[in-house]
Amino acid sequence: MSSRQEPPLSFSERCYAVLLHLLPLGLAGLRREALEAYRDLRHATAAKHGSRGVARLFCSVCLQALAAALRELGSQWRAPRARQSGPFGARVAGSASLLARDVRYALRGMRQRPGFAISVIAIMAFGIGATTAVFSVVDCVLLRPLPYPQAERLVYFDDGSHPGPLFQRWSDSLHTFESLAAVRADQLVDLTGEGPPVELSSVRVNPTFFSMFGASPERGRLFLEQDFAPGSKVVVLSHQLWRQRWGSDPGIMGRSILLNGEAWTVVGVMSPDMTPPEALVGSRVDLWLPLDWSDPELEHWSYYVLSVAGRLADGVELAAAQSELDTLAQVLAQEQPEQRLRRDGGIVREPLVALQAATTGDIDGVLASMLGAVGLLLAIGCANVANLLLARGTDRGREMALRLALGASRKRLTCQLLIESLTLALIAGVLGIGIAHFGVRAFELLNPGDLPRATEVAIDLRVLAFAIAASVATGVLFGLAPALQAARTELNDGLKESRLSKASGRPRLQLRNALVVAEVAMA
Repeated sequence: MSSRQEPPLSFSERCYAVLLHLLPLGLAGLRREALEAYRDLRHATAAKHGSRGVARLFCSVCLQALAAALRELGSQWRAPRARQSGPFGARVAGSASLLARDVRYALRGMRQRPGFAISVIAIMAFGIGATTAVFSVVDCVLLRPLPYPQAERLVYFDDGSHPGPLFQRWSDSLHTFESLAAVRADQLVDLTGEGPPVELSSVRVNPTFFSMFGASPERGRLFLEQDFAPGSKVVVLSHQLWRQRWGSDPGIMGRSILLNGEAWTVVGVMSPDMTPPEALVGSRVDLWLPLDWSDPELEHWSYYVLSVAGRLADGVELAAAQSELDTLAQVLAQEQPEQRLRRDGGIVREPLVALQAATTGDIDGVLASMLGAVGLLLAIGCANVANLLLARGTDRGREMALRLALGASRKRLTCQLLIESLTLALIAGVLGIGIAHFGVRAFELLNPGDLPRATEVAIDLRVLAFAIAASVATGVLFGLAPALQAARTELNDGLKESRLSKASGRPRLQLRNALVVAEVAMA
């Protein structure tokens, strides 16, 4: 009986056969099986997609063969180094090799099923991005200290505005404070000349304000003692106004500008790093002016026009400062009963609160609710992705059974599937950081509910660390159950399905099984 003659190999088949010889010598049988599977798949692809489909198929299988060869060469190169570094070094090198192999295998699986990978990554990217964006706001507003020197010592006199004589009395009598700052805000002025007229927000401050909040000039100088003399007309521009109105012209120093029809001399430009304390001056300051104590409104007990903050002396607690302030309030009630006693006979007292608490107000509850809502959204996304992975796991039963049959442990399969989930989650995390960046910009533009410190919100290292941690946590969360389910695959049932599928003539599955054998053999 004459033996059946094998048809000659095509050019692509010969090239693929050469590449298969780069695999380890012990896998000669697998080379033949992989080549036969590729031949069947090439014929089916040529009939359905033509030469372009064959070209794509050839590139795909060649990349798989080259990846297997490079992994084997890398393991052979690392083995002597691991032996030189002792048992611990060998374990580390082996773990690193397995991790790299699992990551490459996960990436190859994404290429084989791009629709599934894109769906999972999109779901998780939006969940991680929304959570990261809200966390960046929570971190800036609630968790991060105010951007001032020793901000924990800054307190706010939390009783609205205060009269000028009362502030002068505090400055002379309170010893638990290192310094006090007085601000008269919400004063709008008209800037005319050198362009169209515009309405600007100006703030008047006392001599200790800039030093208390660590302000420094970008150009020129800040206020000196003589600038607070009656009739002084000097002004410090905000950096934003200087850039927008005068195009960052350094020649503005020493020039006069018209404010409400009066000439004021520009002596400096505020540094862009200076963040105005919102509890005292609001979120926008265009012009800084010296406080004029000759103003009649500042000499009257009846005009409540000043916002006040203070820096506690070194080692002084807030309770001690409050006690001293209450004691002074009793003295003032006797000296100024018409002004410092309420109608019911009670003493007017000014409560002290930390400046950060005065800045954030009651926004903490709103932000906590928002963070909880996006966290729930992320959890729902994890549940949906876990269901997708569980459904996909039923299709991978044959693959898991084949790996178990070749000696892979169930623990090894669980670790590999978790690595696949973590790879998906980390890719989603990278995309989620981009989504969070646009979310932060939306917060700045919309500023829902007059969000405090909105201009300080940014994606910094703390937020990046949170995004990475969230990605790892979600990867474990949605990948653990599918990994455990796949590791519990019944060996006999999986192999039986594998034989049935092979008999049904599915060459793509045969090729994948052959490469799985190569992966397990090299592990």
